[in-house]
Order: sequence, then C-alpha cells, then structure tokens
Amino acid sequence: MLEEIKEYNKFVLVTGFRNIRIKDVDKFINKMNETAKSCIIQVFNADNISGSRHLFFATLNALRAISQKRNISDSLEMEALLYASGQRQIKKAIEMLGVKLNTSKVAVLLIGNNKKTVQSIEKKLPNIMNGIKDNKVLEIISPKKAERLKQLYDISNLEIEALSNEDQKLSQIITEIIIEQGALLILEA
Repeated sequence: MLEEIKEYNKFVLVTGFRNIRIKDVDKFINKMNETAKSCIIQVFNADNISGSRHLFFATLNALRAISQKRNISDSLEMEALLYASGQRQIKKAIEMLGVKLNTSKVAVLLIGNNKKTVQSIEKKLPNIMNGIKDNKVLEIISPKKAERLKQLYDISNLEIEALSNEDQKLSQIITEIIIEQGALLILEA
C-alpha cells in the first residue's frame, strides 16, 4: 500500500515479509536504516499489526503530533511506533511491536517526501529482508491472530459487540479499535 498524505507532503508505504531470520536485531535495524537513507523506515513484528491501515493511521497521527508539537519522541519513526502501539512509553512500544530474534514476519513502514524515492527503496527491501514479500502477514486472517491482538491491545468482547454489525468482519472491528486507541494517544499529551 502506497498512499500520499498531502497535508504533510509525505508518501507512506506499508508492506510485509515472511520467512525472515533475524540473527542480530541491531544489525538488522541498522541495515534497514542504511538502505533507506533518503526515507524514514520503521519495522514491526507483523504478528502484532492489524493491517496496513493500522500503520497508515499511526503515521498520520505521528505527523499530526509532530506538527502540533505534541510529540512524545524525537523522531517520526519512533512516534509512528508509539501511535501504532497506543503506548506513551518507548520501551513498552518496542516490547509490544518491535522485531526480535524469533520474529519471522515483518511489517515495514516507509515514509518519504516523494513517491519515486519510496518506490525505489521498496524495490531494495526483498534483498535486505532475505525473506518473501507477502502483504498477507499484515492482515488478520486467522482467529489465533485476532485473539492475540485482542489480548495485546486489551480489547474486550464488549467493545467488539458494541461495534458489531452485519457489514463488518471481526478483523475490521479489531483494526478500528486499535486505530482509535492510537488516535486517543494525542489526547493524553
């Protein structure tokens, strides 16, 4: 998914990879940052992400917080991580969504000033990731992932019932609740 946020003159790309083997987390992150020098990049454990919309809205909220000088962190990539997790503490956000040695599915967020630069970096990602590009890792496909996200983001069955209607799937409801939790983070500032 590549989208433009015209208000902030940014292009946002969210993509996923599976069969990733991370031997050293710091080296992995440094390699990602080195590759994306002309963009902002953040990586997430895809098992704890509820879709590309989740990361898109986290980015939008992070950009808004920075423009309003209500940001918690000093960088856009960290601010996006905080909004994606719904946490105010960086350590908690990293524990919740960060990649670890056993992470095999990765969500990648790229933020850039122009479309061509973002697309150029996206083309380099498969070689760096040493895995298979697969955006399905971002989505809530299995009941197991839905349950994990409900626990991780502290979503109650009552919240889900309150938002349920015939037109929405459980995965859509969970995603909407997670996006809302992130959006509420700016109110706590």
